[in-house]
Amino acid sequence: MRQASISDSNQDANMPCGQRALNSGSFGGISRSSHVAMVLAVPMILLGIAGSDLASVLEYERSGIIAGEWWRAITSHFVHLDSFHLTGNLIGMLAWGYLFDERESVRAVVLKLLTYALAICAGVLVFNEQIQWILGASGLIHALIAGSALRLAIETRRPLGIVVLSVLLLKVVAEQQLDLASWMESIAEYPIVSVAHVYGVAAGLIFELARRFRFSGRTAFRSIRGWRVH
Repeated sequence: MRQASISDSNQDANMPCGQRALNSGSFGGISRSSHVAMVLAVPMILLGIAGSDLASVLEYERSGIIAGEWWRAITSHFVHLDSFHLTGNLIGMLAWGYLFDERESVRAVVLKLLTYALAICAGVLVFNEQIQWILGASGLIHALIAGSALRLAIETRRPLGIVVLSVLLLKVVAEQQLDLASWMESIAEYPIVSVAHVYGVAAGLIFELARRFRFSGRTAFRSIRGWRVH
């Protein structure tokens, strides 16, 4: 067993989060993202047990949101049509938690989830007037994977982030251009709102790019201020 030195600790502290995750082996263990995924799975499972009566109050309903039932924009991501729908989204959520280790604060994670949830529903509300109702976490999962994959690709330049992001983008394009969603609907036996996946990927990428731009701008400002002081 190798004993960590003070220099090792300082080096790890200065590493990007994705690099620390790769070095520590957290991609194969219980990472912070895994904890987040498991926490998110709890209300999804409980609401699934509660049944369709509660889901009808929490799902995205266009007329309800326009009438002021704003909570639907958030709660709609945690309710599902049936056990098959729920199981598929739980697998996707846990896969995200297993593959990526975000190492973010609770506040940052909550802010990110709320941003993703609201952005997806806002996209549907503004650009897809024909869609009257949606429920399920697939759009949110697409956002989480897109943002984490981009972050990993930028910070570590390892193949995992690039491969996952490429596959995700190809999937979304295939759903829109090659009618992949219809084939998926024939298997699932329920309608799939594939535009929610598009908005999810867009939200994940834009949020991550905006976060990095904000961080880079703050770092540059501090460097300029430090240069002026010296």
